[in-house]
Amino acid sequence: MKSIICSMILVGMLVFCVAGCNKAPKGVPKLYHSTVKVVNSEGPISDVNVLFYSEDEMKELTVTGTTDSSGVAVMKTLRASWVGGGAPLGHFKVTLNKETAGADDMTAGKYHAMSEKEKNEYKRELQQKLDDLAKVIPTKLKNPGTTPLSVEVTKKGGELLSIDVSDYK
Repeated sequence: MKSIICSMILVGMLVFCVAGCNKAPKGVPKLYHSTVKVVNSEGPISDVNVLFYSEDEMKELTVTGTTDSSGVAVMKTLRASWVGGGAPLGHFKVTLNKETAGADDMTAGKYHAMSEKEKNEYKRELQQKLDDLAKVIPTKLKNPGTTPLSVEVTKKGGELLSIDVSDYK
């Protein structure tokens, strides 16, 4: 009997914990499902970091998303260690940056086993990969001071912006 009561108490505590674990911190406004699509002349672009900069003085919140293989970023809002799905109402500047993670798959062991000639060739190829990745997103779309991109998050939510970066080169 004691074990049944203890089990019920533990299950109750677990349910209470799970239900309250993702509760928004005080001062975080309601969030609305929001997406941004990023493409170029070749199709969707994956691994693009999309960042919203508040034009409405919500500086303590970070609104961000990363595009998937279909070029769609589902936006989420961060405050300290809390993460919530969606974006708050308001006007935002939008910046884009291409992820460079994964451009270098070399392990330290492989690198140290290379000859100097192989190392130099590897460094040249890696730099070329990084340069090519940097060219995917035009420079003016990477900075909130120069980006012409902006969105307004409304209660309707949904796809806020579909960006063809080829239009900005």
